[in-house]
Amino acid sequence: MESKSVFSQIIDNSILNNKLQQVYLLSSTTLKSFEWYLIEFINKVNKTEYKKISDLIFGDLYFYIDGSENTILKEDISNAIKLSSETANASSDKIKFLIINNIENSTPQSLNSLLKFFEDPPKNLMILLTTNNKNSVLKTIKSRCFIIDLKDSHLLNNTNNKLTNFYTFYNKNIQNINENLLIELKNLVLNSVYKKTNFFTFLIKEFNKNNANEFLNFLKVIYQDLYKFKNNYDSFFVIDYTDINKQNKSILDLDLIRLIDLLDSIIKALNSNSSFYIQKAKLLVELGGIYGL
Repeated sequence: MESKSVFSQIIDNSILNNKLQQVYLLSSTTLKSFEWYLIEFINKVNKTEYKKISDLIFGDLYFYIDGSENTILKEDISNAIKLSSETANASSDKIKFLIINNIENSTPQSLNSLLKFFEDPPKNLMILLTTNNKNSVLKTIKSRCFIIDLKDSHLLNNTNNKLTNFYTFYNKNIQNINENLLIELKNLVLNSVYKKTNFFTFLIKEFNKNNANEFLNFLKVIYQDLYKFKNNYDSFFVIDYTDINKQNKSILDLDLIRLIDLLDSIIKALNSNSSFYIQKAKLLVELGGIYGL
């Protein structure tokens, strides 16, 4: 799946699950132009059919600052904020967009103005930032954004494409999740019936307070997908048909509903400030019972 297809999938999933964020940062070290991605984003959100940036009518729904050739000054940001805030309150069935191309080419003063704006932007305004050098973007800016790293070639493998679904639905910044951890967890779950020791050793070693949310939710999604597979569903979140084979198909004989309910209860307990260590012990003990240990 190419970068453009993955990007479209991210936006489609966000719209479908009502998970659109207000501020996005599109990042690529090699793209010379972000135009296709910006237009694709706008078209999907506002159900339009623009072909290029110059098709947009600026000053009403759309506001554009281009830092690809010139430094973005405080005045540029202030004027765009003023105009977008004034029109954002007008009634419309379309979302307003403020686009800032190559945000890394901004003065400190302009970034300070933007950070203040991020504290309370108009509700029906979305902000799209782009960069060719993510490391040069202030951490305080990046912390306010949903960051999408764009690839200019095919993604590494289908597993990464599947992980995109998880990132999008659970509202995670793609580059901040430990992909290797999740890929390994998925593989261990799929083989957990005949390699129980490997699975439980991994849980004991890698499951910790810092990764609990993503770890538990990803584990839950895997078991939900296995339940769908067992009951002949034709679409899955993070697995596909090739993941189940003669060697590991016994995973489908587990009490998958019980596993999903267990994970749900632990997620809810941790969200209610229950002790992580108590919940980890509960997870290991009850998983052991389900796996016949």
